[in-house]
Amino acid sequence: MKQSATARILYAALFVSIGFYVIIAHVVAAGGGLEQGGDAENLELMGNIFLGLGFVSTVLSFVIPKVMARAAGGAASEAGAWFTRKVVSWAMSESIVIYGLVYFFMAQAENMQDLYVFAGWSAVIMLVHGPWSPPSSS
Repeated sequence: MKQSATARILYAALFVSIGFYVIIAHVVAAGGGLEQGGDAENLELMGNIFLGLGFVSTVLSFVIPKVMARAAGGAASEAGAWFTRKVVSWAMSESIVIYGLVYFFMAQAENMQDLYVFAGWSAVIMLVHGPWSPPSSS
């Protein structure tokens, strides 16, 4: 099925981009980082906000596709609907690593471990939502 091949290619591109975000952070850190945009208290607050957003994105990566499937009714088993739900799940999963990258930049590239947590978290959720078992075309 052509849609299944497209889904696998898109999934692979998004999954690989998680690693690219980490590489970008390493390049920035090796270059001396960025100027810090705020004090430590504000950065801690932002870190907590990004963690919260990560949890919200994780939950939404499961909830939104289910709501979409219910709203689609009988069309929920069609390949196009399956693909759309997968793309939504992958986008929500990908957003987690982006929160980590933004926080990394805000924190003046001081702590790679925080970025690794966000990247690993994003990768695990992406694996859970992988393009496994696409619907058969009938």
